[in-house]
Amino acid sequence: MSDTQWLKKKRRGWYVRVKVPADLRDELGKTEILRTLKTSDLRVAQRLRLQTLADIHDEFESLRRARTGDREHILHVAREHAKVGGEGAELGFDAFSEQYRHRDELTPAIRLGYKLLSGSTTGLLATDALELHLAEIKKRVIKQTVNARRKRCGAFLEYVGIDTLLEDVTRKQAGQYLTERLLPAGKSVKTNKDTVVDIGAFFRWCRDRGYIDNDPFAGLSGTIKASTRGTSDGKRRPFTDTELLHYFATIRDKKGKESAEFAIAAVCLYTGARPDEVCNLRSKDCTDGVIRIREGKSDAAVRVIPVHPDLQPVVDQWLAKEKPYLLGDMPEGGEDNKRWSVMGKRLGYLLRTNAGITDPLVVTYSLRKNYATALEDAGVSENIAQQLMGHEKGSLSYGLYSRGASIDVLRAAVSRLRFPEVLL
Repeated sequence: MSDTQWLKKKRRGWYVRVKVPADLRDELGKTEILRTLKTSDLRVAQRLRLQTLADIHDEFESLRRARTGDREHILHVAREHAKVGGEGAELGFDAFSEQYRHRDELTPAIRLGYKLLSGSTTGLLATDALELHLAEIKKRVIKQTVNARRKRCGAFLEYVGIDTLLEDVTRKQAGQYLTERLLPAGKSVKTNKDTVVDIGAFFRWCRDRGYIDNDPFAGLSGTIKASTRGTSDGKRRPFTDTELLHYFATIRDKKGKESAEFAIAAVCLYTGARPDEVCNLRSKDCTDGVIRIREGKSDAAVRVIPVHPDLQPVVDQWLAKEKPYLLGDMPEGGEDNKRWSVMGKRLGYLLRTNAGITDPLVVTYSLRKNYATALEDAGVSENIAQQLMGHEKGSLSYGLYSRGASIDVLRAAVSRLRFPEVLL
């Protein structure tokens, strides 16, 4: 079947067909755009469509930027008139805003302008407050965290309206966003909870800085419940033994047993460490038969893990290279130039394309689930398993008062673990 995505044939010529985003339809007066490619040859049309598609999307963004510029200009003029005050200020704003009244998308900005004139609001837009918040937190968190919060909070603020005052955001709107947008999207309970907590962090910051009195998202994450029917839908699972043997054999065949890709998978499986933790291991932290994870996503992630006897030759092989990082130099990528970013894509390609393991519930991170399963199969107590995997301890006594089990106890637990013979 011919590839005609984004293409439409009219008479003898080919056109690119693009749906107009909902927020631009009133402005453009149409629901789709057809643009001729000036060719009747499908192969030529296929070659030209991506650039034309990109041009159309650039035009969409230009319209959005122009709209944002007009909105900011309206509010700026309103603030300047408010400084003058008196009846003349309102008359002046009346005359100025007349040129924008035919544009429905700017009506909220004009209404806000009149609020500023009347002095009934401080005029801090929720979108402006978000920028203040992000500017502050970016000094102490990674770029990926900043961008995730911008995306999640930005989606909510688009839902309530980009011209909404921070003080006008209500708990009802927060609840409606959860009910009407987040839950119907079919994401996992964890994803929805993370989203609500992230948006709530922004509003708590606004409250703590004195911009608002209450956090509209307070307690909302607690209303997101998992199904009580015990379904496993959407939950990542461990590799089966067959998949595990095939995955490691594929990495060995495609990259070699001494490759960084093979070592990452091996260390993940035999230590339960997260892939990014493995990529960031320093050689100096992998001596004396243990690996020391110096930082992580929580205090519990900072831990010492005894090296499994079967894994020790792999660790020794890499230590012999005498590199600062255990697994040597790696290309960096992603928003925060992470060592795992590029290697993760490579291992993902080996898993999906080369090994042919296409179940979306199985990823490289699933090796950590195999480690957890091995701990359970070996009868390792839960508090020891939590310590090895870098999880917060559920028990008040262990979690609050104990410094953790000794290295000898941990080593004895790890020595009991059994895995398929993937390192042969």
